[in-house]
Amino acid sequence: MNLLGVALCVYTSPIYLTDTNIIPLYGDINNDMANDISIEINRQPYNRYIYIHSNGGYVDSGNYIKTQIQNYNISCITHNALSMAAVIFLGCEQRFITPDATIMFHNLSTHKHTIPRLKHDYYNFIANGLNISHAQLFRRFQQDYYLYGTDISNRIRSKMVNIRCSPNLTKQTFSKDGYLWSKCPNIRFPLKKLDTSTRCEWMGCKN
Repeated sequence: MNLLGVALCVYTSPIYLTDTNIIPLYGDINNDMANDISIEINRQPYNRYIYIHSNGGYVDSGNYIKTQIQNYNISCITHNALSMAAVIFLGCEQRFITPDATIMFHNLSTHKHTIPRLKHDYYNFIANGLNISHAQLFRRFQQDYYLYGTDISNRIRSKMVNIRCSPNLTKQTFSKDGYLWSKCPNIRFPLKKLDTSTRCEWMGCKN
């Protein structure tokens, strides 16, 4: 392995996540998520990380989240940022990835109803983030463009990092898209699927 390859495998110090320094960005990116993330960012924007675990969603909602993140220069961590979630990740002040992270940029040309100027800004932002020309970008965008692990840090300014969670964070949960999740992102999969009665019980509501 050459020296460059060795350098790419060097990790930063582990990031220790607590219940006061993480904002989870999980699931479908839509207007509800945009509002929730914006409220949380504006409530206390400093010394916090956005943790991204999303397969993407609406471009306009994602752009709104990206703008809020850029407004406060917030840093992000991800192990799974696909489509619009990857664009949000590009907008973060500092970017951290787990060793098994996956990022995917989606080709919007198949979306006939997307506003033309929005498509232009979308592609321009990705090309700048990847430091490639528009011609190179469109060659790669013949299909959805995936990056994995160290390929991400080769293409996008980012640092590979291990995540550690406080015991209190690990015990805390939140609901998103009909599932119950642990707030510790090391627990990668939903704890359980929520039906109406389970969600009501979890929230403490009354019949």
